[in-house]
Amino acid sequence: MRVWFLKETKSICTSCATGCNTIIGTREDVIYRQTPRENDHVNSAWMCDYGRLNFKYLEAEDRLLEPQVRFEGKLVAVNWPTAIAQAALQLKQFSGAEIAIIASGRMTNEELWLTSQLAKSLGTQMIDIVPRRGPGDHILLSKDRNPNTNGARLILGPESEPGANMLAIADAVKSGQIKALAV
Repeated sequence: MRVWFLKETKSICTSCATGCNTIIGTREDVIYRQTPRENDHVNSAWMCDYGRLNFKYLEAEDRLLEPQVRFEGKLVAVNWPTAIAQAALQLKQFSGAEIAIIASGRMTNEELWLTSQLAKSLGTQMIDIVPRRGPGDHILLSKDRNPNTNGARLILGPESEPGANMLAIADAVKSGQIKALAV
């Protein structure tokens, strides 16, 4: 794709916690490239290769694009209201002590707030964030591969260090204490 055909949109890289400023080049709602956008306080005029090339999964053939529910043993695509109603119906069967939630540091602050409200309404204390770590380069690429770990800590509380409760949740699932896991 020739760059002069691309629409440029200012954005932030979501590949790690650094938050490099970027320009996303698209045509007909398809991303073709991501390049650095100058910000002397964050990434100067640079970005790492990992962030620059980590967008192709958006067009992956196996990417989940719509909600699904299990019907007669098979996953069936449904609309959002149906999926939400089905999830609510299933979760109402359990007490807060029987439910755990696994959130993500890739969620927006708004999504994390809604997750915290869901946990409160269900009465569950078992909540964690998926830890995503990798080698950092001490320049641009952070070891924390979640772009919003700080938002998760602020919204879900300081005890929400990614992975801090994951083993306890896994043990509770294995023992049968946790009967519903919202991911």
